[in-house]
Amino acid sequence: MFKAATLTVLLLAGNMAKATDITPGYYYMKGTEVSSAKGLYLRTTSADLPHMIAHEMPATPTMDEKPYIWKVEALNDGNFSIQNITDGYYLGGQEGNFAHHGSLAATPHAIKFTYFDTFNNGSAEVSGAWKLDAQTDRNTNYGNALRPGQGGEYLVLWYCDSQGGDAPVWYFEPVDATIAQQLEQNPGTYDGADVEEGYYLVRANAGNSSKPGAYLYANADDKNRTYQDTSVGEINPEEVTDEMLPYIYQVKKTATGYTFQNMLNGRYIGGSPNTNGHHVGAVSHPAAMVLKYYEEKNAYSIEDKEQPSNGFLPALLNSGNEAFAWWAGSADWLLPNIYWDLVKVNYTVGKIDISAQGMATYYNNKSYTMPEGLRGATVSLYGTEANGYVLYLDWKYAAGDAVPAGEALVVEGQAGTYPLQPAETDKAATAGNLMQGYFTEGTDAEAGKFFTAYNDGKTNLFYKLTTKDGKDLGFYWGAADGAAFYMSSSNHAYLVVEKTVAQKVKSFTLDGTATGIEKMQTTTGEANVIYNLAGQRTTKALKGIYIVNGKKVLK
Repeated sequence: MFKAATLTVLLLAGNMAKATDITPGYYYMKGTEVSSAKGLYLRTTSADLPHMIAHEMPATPTMDEKPYIWKVEALNDGNFSIQNITDGYYLGGQEGNFAHHGSLAATPHAIKFTYFDTFNNGSAEVSGAWKLDAQTDRNTNYGNALRPGQGGEYLVLWYCDSQGGDAPVWYFEPVDATIAQQLEQNPGTYDGADVEEGYYLVRANAGNSSKPGAYLYANADDKNRTYQDTSVGEINPEEVTDEMLPYIYQVKKTATGYTFQNMLNGRYIGGSPNTNGHHVGAVSHPAAMVLKYYEEKNAYSIEDKEQPSNGFLPALLNSGNEAFAWWAGSADWLLPNIYWDLVKVNYTVGKIDISAQGMATYYNNKSYTMPEGLRGATVSLYGTEANGYVLYLDWKYAAGDAVPAGEALVVEGQAGTYPLQPAETDKAATAGNLMQGYFTEGTDAEAGKFFTAYNDGKTNLFYKLTTKDGKDLGFYWGAADGAAFYMSSSNHAYLVVEKTVAQKVKSFTLDGTATGIEKMQTTTGEANVIYNLAGQRTTKALKGIYIVNGKKVLK
């Protein structure tokens, strides 16, 4: 093999074609003779890392070849993206247990192609090959050239260092665009057992010889592990708490299987982010599992068919080691270890407590469904500085609506406690909402309490929903002069109003006369004399809280 200096001279001699760009389209990516993955094809898997796999490509690709097909598209500045048509994830980044592993990323990574007519490293010669320089997520002591490289039992994608980093190690074999597009649009089929979508504990069946009754647990690393602890005991599916989230997985149906997302860290069962290839990975993107039901056990196997491995079957089993779980091998003695109970749990993301006054504030950093019997409002300002402002409640969330994470609300309904079911929504929290719910346990916070905001009160005034002397429900200063204050729960919200708007108003009541407005007079004989909560008289009441003829009116 040439030394680095010889390789540099060779490149400068002109073997590298000038300004030759790859044509956007569909390709197989194959390791060349100068790579450590000679003749192997790059394949997407359920893991965060793609792998190099030996495969015989047919003349016409089928669904079996879909994970091997990569779509090359042009980006700006002469760069390209490489996207797999199976899961839509892109080649690039630097993630995984080793900083030089390539990864499958949710967003395009800029990759620069360099073409070589011929290349000879002294032991092999290649023609029509490519070198790839990839945008990286972080700086390491490795270069940013992509090459197939060997990593443990799998051949994985590496960012190579200075040793051979300039070698053209990739062939790009074109795939018929019409066929590739047909495969791209085909989601595939599912050939396993069906379960109801929802939230489950994944627990080793009592008949397993290894760790019976152990739960699959979200490890801090990129692995899942089986966990058996007397302090955990039997989890009551009806009494799930936040402390149990490491054990709980949301199970959702896809075209080709079920995804298992852990509720603590948001990562999915699938693949293997380490080099051994048989540990159960906790991966960043959804990975479809195939479930098989065994009636005699009343239990399931969990198979990851998108994770090919050397000598290992894609069935999840208890390893007998609390450090990790395994994908099962083909040996008969392993078969009794692959059975799992899927225990449905009543998972909620919180609860809303409505007081006897029929109102409360609420904030959650998770999305949820507005319970039956309740409605929720954001709070905003209407008006101008010259003419005055009106504080009004926009009842935009009816029962059954999905409330996005981070939306702080005033909630109205009959007194009681309302559990919150999780919901999925693409909506974002409302811009301009005067209700806020950001809390942090600062070093100066009172023990066990939460600070509303790190603000000295010079810009804003802070209000909390409470009563005055047991009546007149409304928003009142939570601290002297409207300063930021402590709250007892991170699920409560508070009102923030700029000082220039609120002026000297200490409260906005919801069932009585607001402070600073009680001195307003009504004229006998005048019909519908209307004032807003800033004390200005107005001729028309829009949606909001008003004083009409001396009485509060909520529009």
